[in-house]
Amino acid sequence: MLKKIASVLSAVVLASALSMSVAYACPGHGSEAKAEAKKQQEVKKLASAAFKVEGMHCGGCGDKIKAQLGKLEGIVKVDVKVGEGRVLVDYDAAKLSAGKIAETITGVGYKASPEA
Repeated sequence: MLKKIASVLSAVVLASALSMSVAYACPGHGSEAKAEAKKQQEVKKLASAAFKVEGMHCGGCGDKIKAQLGKLEGIVKVDVKVGEGRVLVDYDAAKLSAGKIAETITGVGYKASPEA
């Protein structure tokens, strides 16, 4: 009887462990982090800049800015702080300038100026 209980318990533990590994291995987990890490490896001259952005009122505004900046070659990471009216950008200074980033944000419809 004890052997049967131990066998059933072992099967339950094994099934639980296998189901957890499947959850962690599903497609898409960590793909953003992997893409960002790959971008950082290709960067020749990493720079960071912060921009004051006027007219950004909601998450949709931030998403629009983030999507447009993501199209630029040299962007490594974009962090939008809607509540603060700021956009923080890590980029490859060998491929892009802070002025071009501000120009791109302004082109989306929000006035952007680099912070000192």
